[in-house]
Amino acid sequence: MQASLIRRAEAFQALGEDLLSIGNSSTEFAARFEQVSSDAYSYNKWFTVENNRQAAAALGHMLERSALVKWMATYAKLDEARPMKRIGLVMAGNVPMVGFHDLMCVMMAGHQAVVKFSGDDDRLLPMLVERLFEHEPALRGQYQRADGKLSDFDAVIATGGGNTSRYFEYYFGKYPHIIRRNRSSAAVLTGKETKAELEALSRDCMAYFGLGCRNVTKLWIPEGYNLQPFCQVMEAFGAYLQHDKYRNNYDYNKSLLLLNKVPHMDNGVVLMKEDKALGAPVTVLHLEHYRALHDVENRLMDEAAMLQCVVSSGGQFPGSIPFGTTQSPALWDYADQVDTMEFLLTIPA
Repeated sequence: MQASLIRRAEAFQALGEDLLSIGNSSTEFAARFEQVSSDAYSYNKWFTVENNRQAAAALGHMLERSALVKWMATYAKLDEARPMKRIGLVMAGNVPMVGFHDLMCVMMAGHQAVVKFSGDDDRLLPMLVERLFEHEPALRGQYQRADGKLSDFDAVIATGGGNTSRYFEYYFGKYPHIIRRNRSSAAVLTGKETKAELEALSRDCMAYFGLGCRNVTKLWIPEGYNLQPFCQVMEAFGAYLQHDKYRNNYDYNKSLLLLNKVPHMDNGVVLMKEDKALGAPVTVLHLEHYRALHDVENRLMDEAAMLQCVVSSGGQFPGSIPFGTTQSPALWDYADQVDTMEFLLTIPA
């Protein structure tokens, strides 16, 4: 028998409490998470223990009761009976547990998730799923792991970039689908930012080594902007250079800039260069100067389909959020601004 909507919500809330306990308690779950986190790091060196804990804490806050209540109240159809559909989920693996929100939406909508995990993140999320079943065993009927080719599904949510997304369009195009492509995030600065705001922006840039689509990789700055204060706060991430993968990317990208005689800034942690492109390689930030803010507004409108987040001081710039919030999305902050829950609630019978 399928768990009721309330029981499903209570299970996710309980999982959120578990996640918030990590690093602060000696519970059996916390110990289990640390072990799986260590295993994940052994396989994927980008998934450091610190990054895994940060991702767990973000999910824990996302699943707080008040947030769940607010989110669920948005959907009048959520409590209606509907045929259970099999929803294929093809997950990314760039950031720890990045596919959790899609999985949660499928289960909360009363469907069955048929999950194809990324090979880079196939340890932490399955562990969370098992914990969810401990809170509500009936949820087992809403989950299936696809270890081979994804098949026998009614709709699909797939995340991939470049050639992968084109393959998804070809293979999944005839089904109801959400297909996500590469996106980047950007910041708009005015020169009036406080040190605390620049520190918050540095976290938007550097969390998870800058690997996520919510990481800021592009800075719009006014002409004559002094980058020195920002460079100084970025030095707080100097320990990243002790991480082999990050260091290798840093050395490689610096070599390219030097060989090609590209003007750039180097504060010993990140490389910054003038570039109109939104996306930048790991260890690199792109800069673009502007004369008037309305010029940036026009550019952002033109680039909307390629942007995940835009940050600014206090979220004052149109369509932006405050510095320091990119890695703490709420339940209603849907990837690519596509309402996943609405999609799941309106799949044809």
